[in-house]
Amino acid sequence: MGSTPQKIERAKELYRKETGREPLDSWFEDEVPAHRVYLDAFYVDRYEVTNRQYQKFIEAANYRRPFNCMDAYFRQPNKPVMGIEWEEAMAYAAWAGKRLPTEAEWEKPARGGLKSKQFLHQVFPAQIQSRFLSFLSLPAIYLKSCW
Repeated sequence: MGSTPQKIERAKELYRKETGREPLDSWFEDEVPAHRVYLDAFYVDRYEVTNRQYQKFIEAANYRRPFNCMDAYFRQPNKPVMGIEWEEAMAYAAWAGKRLPTEAEWEKPARGGLKSKQFLHQVFPAQIQSRFLSFLSLPAIYLKSCW
């Protein structure tokens, strides 16, 4: 878990290149030192929570709808729910009798067992990286959701 100073500097370079802005050091405070984490066995759902599943939660728990400004394509019933806050994801997980994975539990399957795999800059072509980083730098109000 965590990142080496070289990986952090690479992430900062990508951010500078894509946004023209300087990243804050505070964004990386919990990334060092890189260290091993041992996990007990755990299960992760194979598929993301869909809009249909989340709608059932909203109705059953009388929970608020997310404000999602995404294209109608992403609001289709079988598409993954998007634009919810961490607290909303926690509430859904508790309602479904589950829990959110820890950072280590999420990272292990995301890496597919490859210890040295880099998420963004080694996996995606530069054009996709640019669009992804631009999306991440949008104002939070846009990243929230609308149904």
